[in-house]
Amino acid sequence: MKVLSFAAVGIHGRECRARAVGASLALVVAVSGFAQPLSSQDVAAELAARIASVVTPPEPIQLSTADADAPLRADLVRLLRARGLQVADAATVTVRVTCGENLRDDFCAADIERRGGRQVVAVSKPRVSGTDRAVEPSVTLTLRPVYAQRAQMLDVAPVADQLIVLEPGRLTLRPRRAEANETPPPIASVPVLTARSMPRDVRGRVRATGESFEALLPGVTCRGVVKPFSANCADEGSAWPLGIDNSGIVASRNHFSTPEGLGFFGVASIGTSAAPAWLMADDRGALVFLDAQRAPAGRAGAADDIIRIQASCSAGAYVVTSSRAAGAEDVDEVQLQRIVERALVPVATVRTTGIVTALWADAGASHATAIVRSGTVPRYEAFAVSVSCVR
Repeated sequence: MKVLSFAAVGIHGRECRARAVGASLALVVAVSGFAQPLSSQDVAAELAARIASVVTPPEPIQLSTADADAPLRADLVRLLRARGLQVADAATVTVRVTCGENLRDDFCAADIERRGGRQVVAVSKPRVSGTDRAVEPSVTLTLRPVYAQRAQMLDVAPVADQLIVLEPGRLTLRPRRAEANETPPPIASVPVLTARSMPRDVRGRVRATGESFEALLPGVTCRGVVKPFSANCADEGSAWPLGIDNSGIVASRNHFSTPEGLGFFGVASIGTSAAPAWLMADDRGALVFLDAQRAPAGRAGAADDIIRIQASCSAGAYVVTSSRAAGAEDVDEVQLQRIVERALVPVATVRTTGIVTALWADAGASHATAIVRSGTVPRYEAFAVSVSCVR
């Protein structure tokens, strides 16, 4: 796994401290499949090594696997004990191992839970047919610069060769430039007129369809056209395009609510009525699976924000999350993760030099937008986020 650092952004409800960092022009993180197919013993050895990297002696482990995975459990017990770890019937650390498959891979993920939190580690291998090994593509998370400016930026929306930029108090139409470190002069600008008091960590979303656009802020909805550039704003709430029923963001808040009253910062649509339908980053920072009735159906760790993203060459559901990097101050990690059963399998991680303020997926989930705040003098950068595959 390759880890890169790049210019950062701020997240909901956090203090934003200034940092000196360099501007980033293009970011690509690629993680390939294993170079050779793995045997079941290899899977057990790799998984045991990853569990041991998280749990250290003398912490005892309560290990559980599905009944069909009894041979894997026996191998794990042997390998963990060889590393000095105790496996007991009752312990303060529980390790639940889940294995699954899709069209290309076999997976085993270990959900490690103890006081202070949870962590998931995982291994995967290409599925093998006869003596032939399937060619495993590299899954690549790409962040490409779109636009940068000094003023606070909430979201951007491309319109042909132009860009609509949403700020807390105005909408601006600007030409698109390949050089993200340049701020092109505006073509036109209109104020966001409202009597609402915006929250300290205001969030906003702008979407363009043809020559018209819509901008959403807490308790405010603006509708406009590109030619001539104009907008009318009203103090009214609207549901935001998140892939789940919601009441939008009310004035003075920065999180959403479902009709059932669940508060959340981000959500990814991941399944059907036969499986968890959504994975939500709730207003306490937990990742929570929801069933088709939007009721909690399990947890999958923690994150500040989450979106669904498509990987055209690989089956299954992928999500992108942002969260605070462990042991670091004002540093985030952006992760591409695959959902296997009810566990998250990390695919690629980008460690930022700041904090992610916005993460929005487009309607088809093939692309997304990340807004990044960086520098001792605040600088906001918009990145286009996508997943591609290289064989």
